[in-house]
Amino acid sequence: MSVEEAVAASFQGEQDGAYVYRLGADFPAFNGHFPGQPILPAVCQISLSVDALSRRLGRPVDVQKIVRAKFVKPILPGTCAHVRLTDQGAGRFSAELISAADGGKCSQISFFVTFKETL
Repeated sequence: MSVEEAVAASFQGEQDGAYVYRLGADFPAFNGHFPGQPILPAVCQISLSVDALSRRLGRPVDVQKIVRAKFVKPILPGTCAHVRLTDQGAGRFSAELISAADGGKCSQISFFVTFKETL
């Protein structure tokens, strides 16, 4: 299963303007990152943000450039993460990943996107 497929499968719906993802212990990225103390890799946090934005816009997007990424606290197996998006204009968006358990910010990512071509 690809990262994109695993992210899509973890989507639970929308709640209060956020996109909700449940990242169970069986989420494939936890297997090797890191054995004995698994955390969600940065690339998966970016994938969650891109998936949420694609859902919001109703069409798939690709990351063109990551402007800034700040990882505040680890996302552990069993976390329910809320992705909140902000449109910053001109194809730039920011995403905050927030733990549903305590409302604490896990990461903040600012990025530019382009629309994927569909055949």
